[in-house]
Parts: sequence; structure tokens; C-alpha cells
Amino acid sequence: MVINSVGECGMISKRFKITNERGIHLRPSYAIVEIATAAKCSVTIRKWGETFSAHSLLRFMAAQITEGEEIEIICDGADEKQAMTALEKLIKSEFEQILKG
Repeated sequence: MVINSVGECGMISKRFKITNERGIHLRPSYAIVEIATAAKCSVTIRKWGETFSAHSLLRFMAAQITEGEEIEIICDGADEKQAMTALEKLIKSEFEQILKG
């Protein structure tokens, strides 16, 4: 669920409420990291004021994102719109393709 979105100085930021009952565990985290590492922009996740890189599976998993939590995704760089679109689609689907696959 998208809560809001903000664009500042070429940066895109969107907040999401995680509705997947398992939260973001290993397989969804891996899918997010794949999108982030394929992008030319930087992708970071902010939760409770802490920032986590989405370019590293271990750093991203350290966020321990659970159902019902709100996170902010920040994309900044050349292909930020495409990266955010891919991440938003993945989160809105509640990681359906990843979890069924």
C-alpha cells in the first residue's frame, strides 16, 4: 500500500505499509535487492529513522521489516523512476510472484 510520495531535487521517495503477513523475509528481500542492484540509481530503505541499503542483501535484511510496518523507499539517480516503479509494483503485489515461484 502506497502511503505517499515525494520528489525532491531529482530524488523520489515513497512510503509503503507492508501488508504481506510474513513481512519482508529472505525471498522478497532478494527480489528488492535484485531490482536495486540492477538500477543505476541508489536505493535506500528508511524504517523508524534508520536507513538501510537496498544494494546489499545482508544490510537490507537487517531492517527486519514485518507486517504492518511502514517503510520509506528512496531512489536517487539516473533511472530512479523506473526503479521506484518496479519496487512499487513488487510491494503492491505483496510479493505474489516471488512467493509462488
